[in-house]
Amino acid sequence: MQRGRLGLFFFAALFLTACRVILETPVPPVPEAVVPPEAVIPTSTMTLPPPPTPSPFPTPSPAPTETLASLPEAAYPAPLAASLLATPTTGSAGMSLLSTPTAVPLTLTVQSNLPAFIPAFRYASLGCNWMGVAGQVFDAGGNPVTNLVVSASGNVAGQSVDALGFTGLAPDYGPAGYEIKLADRVAPAIFWLQVFNLQGMPLSEAQMFQMVSDCNRNLAIVNFVATDYLSNRLYLPMIGR
Repeated sequence: MQRGRLGLFFFAALFLTACRVILETPVPPVPEAVVPPEAVIPTSTMTLPPPPTPSPFPTPSPAPTETLASLPEAAYPAPLAASLLATPTTGSAGMSLLSTPTAVPLTLTVQSNLPAFIPAFRYASLGCNWMGVAGQVFDAGGNPVTNLVVSASGNVAGQSVDALGFTGLAPDYGPAGYEIKLADRVAPAIFWLQVFNLQGMPLSEAQMFQMVSDCNRNLAIVNFVATDYLSNRLYLPMIGR
């Protein structure tokens, strides 16, 4: 027991001696970092070369003025107002658009005592559901003239009507008969009737006639005759059984 205490005492003394030696040993100071003075960069003055002087642009020479040679007016004649209706040339294959049509006088007029109003005998089964105008065209000698255009224009109860008929296509009214349907009902109306040739030249003035609301008078008979025609003749439709 005495011996153990001595060993413990000896170990403690040895430990304290080692600690004293560690604490008394001087620690060398840490050398301070020496920062060298900042390097001074000498400021050098740089002389830039002057910018190059731009060379002036050459002054453009004015473009030469182009003089157009004036063409004679005869090279392009002004179109005639009547050139829209060309007159066919005899023996030519086509029609010249710049040819001047031969003036056609207004040679037809409505035959006296007309129009006459009768039942539409060709459409008796339709009754009041058909209304029209028909007739013929005669020359100064009383001969029927075919291949003419008859134009009818007007208004039936606010509805515009424009229709055409051709003489010779309705033989029930005679050799030069024409027929134009005006409406599919009977109603008061005003119409204008005019005759043209196949080239579109007028052969008569526009003649006015009126229709009435009568199923027994739903066909107007209007004949056109030459102005020097004997007006005491009256042609009505040939009605056969």
